[in-house]
Amino acid sequence: MPEYKLIDLKDENLSEEDHEWYSHLFLFLCKYIQNFDNIRNQANYNFSGHGAYDAFHLLFHDGGNVELPVAVAGMYNSGCYPQNTARVLQRAYYHPDVRHKSLATHGGNHIKKALLAKYILPEQLRIARDEFRREGVFFSVEFPMRRKSFETIVGWMNEHHTTEYGIWEIHPKLVNTCEGYVHDAKYQHVDHRTCWQNVAIMKFRDDFELNLPTMEIEEWHEKYGTTKR
Repeated sequence: MPEYKLIDLKDENLSEEDHEWYSHLFLFLCKYIQNFDNIRNQANYNFSGHGAYDAFHLLFHDGGNVELPVAVAGMYNSGCYPQNTARVLQRAYYHPDVRHKSLATHGGNHIKKALLAKYILPEQLRIARDEFRREGVFFSVEFPMRRKSFETIVGWMNEHHTTEYGIWEIHPKLVNTCEGYVHDAKYQHVDHRTCWQNVAIMKFRDDFELNLPTMEIEEWHEKYGTTKR
């Protein structure tokens, strides 16, 4: 079994030299994704840094020659979500060498290789609760057509990747996860089909609520049809 090394680019204890080096590797990975990888959200990795994130994790194979991260994911708030929460596994990515073809790939081997859940997510939960004092967190997947796979993933995580922080609960509706904008002195959410997502919530406090706009799944289909893109 390979061993893995986890790096948080937002770690204040990371030396300037190491921060520069790992940032370079991450940006190189972004260039690889934009030019050579064929994933749904390829455009998400056309960005220059991680400055707005509370945490941004890179997972490497530990030992051997220097190589690109095998998985990356950030933890995000940046004022576009209520201050009592954060979005974890933001811009989550698996390198093709460790990626599964489907969200709903079955079997124990998939569970063992769920690197985001095993290595990155527990650290992001710790940072969210203990360092930023969030009351709960969430992660999401686009499109109601992928909800069954999303339910499978969340069920696996609760069964095989339990943590001291709690369990995941799937929101019964679609939740608007996009960053909004101010118009006429009022905060407006972007009403785009990709903004309304399947969301899983972990509560650090029993009374935590994710105070974001919601939409019934049936309403989404009436409005947008069944197009995945």
